Amino acid sequence: MRIPKLTKYLHIQNTSRDIVVGASIVLLVAVNILISGVSVRLDLSRGKAYSLSASTQKILASLKDPVEITFFLSDNIPSSFLTTKNQVNDLLVEYRRGSSQVSLSYVDPRKQGQQAAQEYGIQEVQFSQLAQDEYAVSSGYFSIGVQSNGQKIAIQQLDPTNLEYTITSIIYKVSQPEEVTVGLAGIAPSFGGQFGASSPESFNVLTQILGQQFTLANFDGANESAEYKTLVVLDGLSSPLTDEMTEQIDAYVKEGGKIIAFTSGVDIGEDMMAASRESKLAPLVSSFGMRVNTDLVLSNQAEIVNFSNDFFNRGKYPFWLMTNVFNPDASYTANVNYLLFPWTSSLTFTQRDGVVQKDIVRTTPQSWERTTPVSITPESIQEPKASELKSQLLIGYGKDTKTGAELMLIPSIRFVDDNYLGRSGNLEFIVNLVNEFASNGALSGIRSRALTALPLPALDATAKDIYKWANVLALPLLLSAWGAIRLKKRG
Repeated sequence: MRIPKLTKYLHIQNTSRDIVVGASIVLLVAVNILISGVSVRLDLSRGKAYSLSASTQKILASLKDPVEITFFLSDNIPSSFLTTKNQVNDLLVEYRRGSSQVSLSYVDPRKQGQQAAQEYGIQEVQFSQLAQDEYAVSSGYFSIGVQSNGQKIAIQQLDPTNLEYTITSIIYKVSQPEEVTVGLAGIAPSFGGQFGASSPESFNVLTQILGQQFTLANFDGANESAEYKTLVVLDGLSSPLTDEMTEQIDAYVKEGGKIIAFTSGVDIGEDMMAASRESKLAPLVSSFGMRVNTDLVLSNQAEIVNFSNDFFNRGKYPFWLMTNVFNPDASYTANVNYLLFPWTSSLTFTQRDGVVQKDIVRTTPQSWERTTPVSITPESIQEPKASELKSQLLIGYGKDTKTGAELMLIPSIRFVDDNYLGRSGNLEFIVNLVNEFASNGALSGIRSRALTALPLPALDATAKDIYKWANVLALPLLLSAWGAIRLKKRG
């Protein structure tokens, strides 16, 4: 009599289990349907490398007009670029999610949309990769176009590390109802020259790049200073500042203007000697609690230069120093690897009431200075003493809290000269800085999206061997111990 009862009990248990499993499946399907339209992302990377910055989100939230982003991408992208393509695409998807005003489309100009690419001025780019011990070169499309309010701007070279800053600055520009005017003072395009003090200054590249994003106008007092979002001033040689221009610049500052100024504490003569100079901007600089020193800074981290003389042919030239020591809070260095300073002076801060000061760029600790007069020839450079090596301030920022006026001071008049741009990030830095000043800080806080690699601590040879053999032997020893324990229990 017990067997039928047991059979009935098992049948009831199986039926209950079937009901639970069925209900669970139905519930799972229902939940999936309900949340299918909900997207939840959690960025646990260091520095939130896969999330849009707060500044970008704020700009996207304020958009009133549609913004069209087009990813011009051909299907013949080499396999080595697939990771980069995915990173760029993920970023663009974030922009689309960030605002209902942003639309994203994909176009392969080789199959369709050739006219659209031409309207942006986008051309094919070359890809090179190592395949079977040989370099293979191919061409295709890998660019972005941004359009809004009848304006079209292309991004030809795509680097995921700094792409957010580039895209956001373009969106900010095309979404503005009025043109942004940037004033130029002391910058006169001229013919480029050869190395040496007699080379004329040439800023054609700078003016051309800035002209693509802003309306440029000479700051000559003919227009009201209130029209200028920011002012780029060069206290240089080929187009020196006049007393009248400096007075107009002072008036612009008193109205709360923003200035990016290039100056120097030295003049370089045709005899390759550096002598102290009196800057027209000295009173303005002093009002922000800064001083340009009458010296030249040298560094062991310097550009490699070719010289045609009997003493020095090719090597590092300490007077053309390089640095990547940036203020981590400065967004305009997000896409800059390093800066090059040809014949730069150092800066010094002095306390000034009502003025906020910040270090923006410094040299590495392997730097030193030489006061004028000093020869700038390579053969005259003497090795510094250990006590002379220290970090030097190269770019300083000051803000008058009463008027709101801002000054970014760069003590190298050749910082963005066409003849010295080379492979540095000087041009990107200045363009980012002008974008920052002209946007009233709307672009601040946009950071590089590169992942931060956490280096291992420095270890001596003995410690390295210990860690190496521990990693090699740890797992086999653990498995052997576990096996021995199992055998012992069976015995």
